[in-house]
Amino acid sequence: MLRPTLTTAAILVAALLPAATAAAKLPTLASHQVSSDAEWLGAADATTAAYRSPVGRTLTGGVAWLRPDAGPTRPAPVPAGCTAQAAGSGRIASNCGDTDVLRTPSEDEHWLWRIAVTSLSGGEEVQLDQTLHTDAGGSMAARIDWVGAQWVRSIESGYHATYHFQNVNWRTGEQRSTRETDPAQVVDLDAPGLYAPMCPPLHATVQPDTDSSDEVQELAPALRPVTVRGGWALITRATYWSDFQSAKLYRCGSGKAIALPRGFGGAKYHEAGGLTLGDGWLAVYRPDGMRLLRLADRRQFKVSGAPGAAYFTEGRLYVVSGHLPAALRTVVLPQR
Repeated sequence: MLRPTLTTAAILVAALLPAATAAAKLPTLASHQVSSDAEWLGAADATTAAYRSPVGRTLTGGVAWLRPDAGPTRPAPVPAGCTAQAAGSGRIASNCGDTDVLRTPSEDEHWLWRIAVTSLSGGEEVQLDQTLHTDAGGSMAARIDWVGAQWVRSIESGYHATYHFQNVNWRTGEQRSTRETDPAQVVDLDAPGLYAPMCPPLHATVQPDTDSSDEVQELAPALRPVTVRGGWALITRATYWSDFQSAKLYRCGSGKAIALPRGFGGAKYHEAGGLTLGDGWLAVYRPDGMRLLRLADRRQFKVSGAPGAAYFTEGRLYVVSGHLPAALRTVVLPQR
């Protein structure tokens, strides 16, 4: 009876060995530390990352930096008395005023965070008297989370707060409070109307009631998050109580989901998300390290160093590990 048992074990080991060996042979991309104390601001343009460092554990302080895919890092233009909060579409958006104090307008409007938007060269600067507000009564000043060529945007979500966004068109002064419900449109901060058609024939997916209890239904987005980049669309799903995120990948122009390699169809949710779409790349968060999938040839890569939230420029991946103060690392994306 001993010989058949050993034979069966040998067969099982032989069957599992190729998969384990293949995973071990994934090429590893070396990551390099940019800062040990940083806050990610965004991809300032297609080939430039923006971050603030050092920041410690405060909302203010530090210098905003612009880091091109190729070339020296340089300070970003930020008006005096302002703190850079977001970057995108060739712009840096800042909150201005005393960002260490939160007061309602009835107490002292001086303490509300006003908005400033500058070009990356500093040649263009717009300062608004308006502020972004959150809280049930719209009375608490909000940090800017995103900026585009037309709009700045802040998210409000949390205990006793419905899931919606505050938006200010920094060119016209128009302000909107929104909660996305149209599956045929995606948010576009570069568009004058704030929205653009989703790449046809795709539509965003409405969150089903089973994703959360009735009690917290309004605390979650009405539509599943969608990212459209470089002709690809990623639709993700994470239930309110779950820390697991699943996703489906599509090519614009087709309604058929693309089969993803094992491990890339879902991930543990982490900060900005377990899965991140770049221009021709897909990053997945794993406790044992980041994984990358090059969509053009489906080749996989490992990334050295601790895992974290992933962000892309055209030629680089940036990984933010930990909470403030957070470590920021970068990896050069290998081209075919």
